[in-house]
Amino acid sequence: MLATLTARSLTAGAEIVAAAREAPTRAMLRRAGADAVVTSAETTGRLLGVATRSPSVVTVVDDMLTPETGYRLAERSVRSSETGRQLRGLEDIVVSLVRDGALRAPSPDADDTARAGDRILYLENRA
Repeated sequence: MLATLTARSLTAGAEIVAAAREAPTRAMLRRAGADAVVTSAETTGRLLGVATRSPSVVTVVDDMLTPETGYRLAERSVRSSETGRQLRGLEDIVVSLVRDGALRAPSPDADDTARAGDRILYLENRA
């Protein structure tokens, strides 16, 4: 918590990412200025729950979090050549869209078009 407050006071524009064990701490870190908070207990619980019904999904998620090979979830700005095109027509597999600073989750409408200033979350093949 103190590290987040200190970092925010020293550099107002810094991207601050923090870790929390549980949800109440996540809320406090957000209020302290963290831009993103990873909650380990919740994330682990979700993955364990998914594994009971879809173990292959956990394997793919683990692969996406491993930097060496396979797919990874990435984020980038929409390229000028993509502006005005439907998201489903882009070269990358679009998972979600950030427009005007807001995440459009869980996945954008396939008929939605890319706009200048948008960011896309997509699957990148590192093979």
